[in-house]
Amino acid sequence: MQRPLMETEVEQAKAYVTRSCTEFVAEATSARGRPTLFLHAAAGHKAPAFLRLNPPLQVLSLKVEQVGERAQHAKDQETLLKSVTVRPAKEPEHA
Repeated sequence: MQRPLMETEVEQAKAYVTRSCTEFVAEATSARGRPTLFLHAAAGHKAPAFLRLNPPLQVLSLKVEQVGERAQHAKDQETLLKSVTVRPAKEPEHA
């Protein structure tokens, strides 16, 4: 796990990332959007959702498909793509 990657492995990783990003953008810019699973961390339940990108690829929207009693609280969320950052969903609890 800690050895340097061989050149062929680096090329394979680049090709995989390029292919994955291309597929994501194609699906997210389609009329339906890209299907995903949304985890409500505080409530502890999952819901089907769709991610969409506007054509200039500047706004990322999330539409969570709510069912049952949660349906009335459903609303789309949008954010500028340049403001998206990566972080842990929840800090680990220390024993």
